[in-house]
Amino acid sequence: MSKKNSNPTKISFYEKNFNKGTEQGDFLLTKSLQEFGFREAATIDKNGKLIGGNKRTAKAGELGFDLDKAEIIKGDPTKIYAVQYDDIDLNTEKGRRLALALNQVAKTNIVIDAEVVEAELSEAVAVEWGVNLNKGLTDEE
Repeated sequence: MSKKNSNPTKISFYEKNFNKGTEQGDFLLTKSLQEFGFREAATIDKNGKLIGGNKRTAKAGELGFDLDKAEIIKGDPTKIYAVQYDDIDLNTEKGRRLALALNQVAKTNIVIDAEVVEAELSEAVAVEWGVNLNKGLTDEE
């Protein structure tokens, strides 16, 4: 069973985030956080540095969420974790709106920064994960 870290690590941002985000994604992220709150857990490394959820966590901080009071859960990569919220029901419009919001924000706010990927990882790793390193081209091109 996972447990809350008794001596929480302070969350810090990864200065070389692979995701540049988008203007529309930022708008939708703001809207989602304001309407539904912080609903998807961020992923941090053993030092508290954000691996996933950089944009969401930063936007939450901008909107007044207290990042210093984040609950840090020590995870086990062989287990699945689910966060249950008693204030949301998928059988309601609000629950279905949240499901749409989470998926649409994720879809809209991802733009991989090929330059950062290329600087931080090998070209082979970028190719393995489908990152287009050709400058000026979109992933669809």
